[in-house]
Amino acid sequence: MDNTAEIITSTVTMRDVLTRYHNLGRRNRCSCPIHNGKDNNFAYTDKVFHCWTCGAKGNVISFVMQMFNLNFRQALMKINIDFGLNLSLQASRQSAETQHRADEIRKVRQAEYEKKMQKECEYDRLISEFVRCDMIIRELQPKKPSDEIYDVYVRAMHKLPIIQYKLDCFE
Repeated sequence: MDNTAEIITSTVTMRDVLTRYHNLGRRNRCSCPIHNGKDNNFAYTDKVFHCWTCGAKGNVISFVMQMFNLNFRQALMKINIDFGLNLSLQASRQSAETQHRADEIRKVRQAEYEKKMQKECEYDRLISEFVRCDMIIRELQPKKPSDEIYDVYVRAMHKLPIIQYKLDCFE
């Protein structure tokens, strides 16, 4: 597998890749297929390319990666199939499957992280609300029976046990 990329870059030229996936243009210049450019700002040799507009550059493998939004191993497999190289990519297939599993694990971890962050935000919101209600109760609590009872005080008194319960149940 390690030499697959070397075999591909020594066998397949930029001219081959552009003929298959885009067009050659003239004098080793054409419109950029990566950013769908209109002018001939994309220059290439047999081994490398460079777009003077979007800055894309690299070899045949990185070109396929950028053009088709593929990872390295997927690009190797695509070139191998499209150009009929018949290289043994068993390791690549396993690596692609491993990469797919790794991507799935990353997605699951990202979802877990986002869920954790949402819980932390909810916890912080509950703590803030608890502190606010507690302050209202302390400041507006009637000192004697003849003192006025404010609506905000009554609402805070009703809310506080609910918030305490939610905080107690919080995981």
